[in-house]
Amino acid sequence: MTTAAKIPQFAVFGTPIKHSLSPKIHAAFAAECKIAMEYRALEAQADNFASLLSDFAKHGGVGANVTLPLKALALTLCTELDTNAKRAGA
Repeated sequence: MTTAAKIPQFAVFGTPIKHSLSPKIHAAFAAECKIAMEYRALEAQADNFASLLSDFAKHGGVGANVTLPLKALALTLCTELDTNAKRAGA
């Protein structure tokens, strides 16, 4: 029996997000550095962001970026904040 290694999942959440170049930029970086990873752009509104983020984490998401206007909301969902995040409020 073989077990396939799971590919790390990353995403950028925002609205609108379709225009984001982050998935292409991260894919190019991963290819150049020979890193296995997936990076997606996920449409999220303030009213569904917390549940989408939770689902993302439950299904293997290990890192995410957040665009405006969701940054302040993301701050409230964090369990740990560094000084810079506290100072920025995001």
